[in-house]
Amino acid sequence: MSDRLVDAIIAHGDPAAIAAKVREHLAVGADHVALLSQVGTDFSVGVDQLAWLAPALVGVDTSG
Repeated sequence: MSDRLVDAIIAHGDPAAIAAKVREHLAVGADHVALLSQVGTDFSVGVDQLAWLAPALVGVDTSG
């Protein structure tokens, strides 16, 4: 898998970069965007990661 493909389909980086990728996917027609924690993390780490992202995702328009 090329770096270009990964960058196009997977959101990574700080919360602002991840929120920007979510908005990008929604802008081009995605009606669902999944946010998953890193493979191998336990539940509490996943919850912490989502809490870290939440402020950047507040206000993301999902109405299409």
